[in-house]
Amino acid sequence: MKFECRSFIQTIEHLINLHPNIREYNTQFSHKEKERNAMTLPNKARNYKRVYWYLCTVRGIDPKIVSKLMSEKKIYQQEKYGNCVFLGYDEHQTPRYCSRRGTSPTKPYKGDQTNSNKSYPFAMEGTSNRLYVLESPIDLMSHASLCKLQNINYLQDHRISLGCLSDAALEWYLKQHPEIKQIIFAFDNDTNGKSPNGTPYNHGQEAAKKFATKYEDLCYDTAIQTPIAKDFNDDLIAFHASQVIKDTLHENEQIHEYELDS
Repeated sequence: MKFECRSFIQTIEHLINLHPNIREYNTQFSHKEKERNAMTLPNKARNYKRVYWYLCTVRGIDPKIVSKLMSEKKIYQQEKYGNCVFLGYDEHQTPRYCSRRGTSPTKPYKGDQTNSNKSYPFAMEGTSNRLYVLESPIDLMSHASLCKLQNINYLQDHRISLGCLSDAALEWYLKQHPEIKQIIFAFDNDTNGKSPNGTPYNHGQEAAKKFATKYEDLCYDTAIQTPIAKDFNDDLIAFHASQVIKDTLHENEQIHEYELDS
């Protein structure tokens, strides 16, 4: 449960698969537990203005990307607290994964809904055979926004976020999309990360290396794409800031030239 980000039910099912002789004994318990642990989604707000403002203005994500995901019912605003709600669906289009993110720039908050299942990713489905794998929904949207800013067709490639550093969601997504042949791991660049004993450890990049090797052995073409800063949202915000500086310098040059001409 701890190291693979599995729920209690997923852990039991995994252990049952390892020991088939106990499957019959656990069947009745498993069904009852699943019914009791059904996920209830947070109530939706009347409008999503705060979430739209947070994602587009504070996080710098492209408005068209946010609007598209809202129209697909993968993002909405929580009624009570105004949090961002990100959803992942199963093969029957039933929400199974639900992550909440606070919208206050000064009071960070993030958490998963009770009984949320990380085996079902927040996703942007594409049409190509390439899949980008990221850690969080905001990373995913930021990556797509950076591609759009570079005139790359961000709609053609698949993107999923894992919600952690377990590949359970990746395994499920690959089963649903057998056309995928190339996997690019675009995890965080945790340059300040520490291992339990206090030594430097880049969690995101080490996980990327591990999964790149694992899925290469499963006959996928794999690659690693590393953000310049800590994550792709930091890169996106830095890109916007650099554009503001460029525009300001250009404007000052034009004013200077006008003054010289005068």
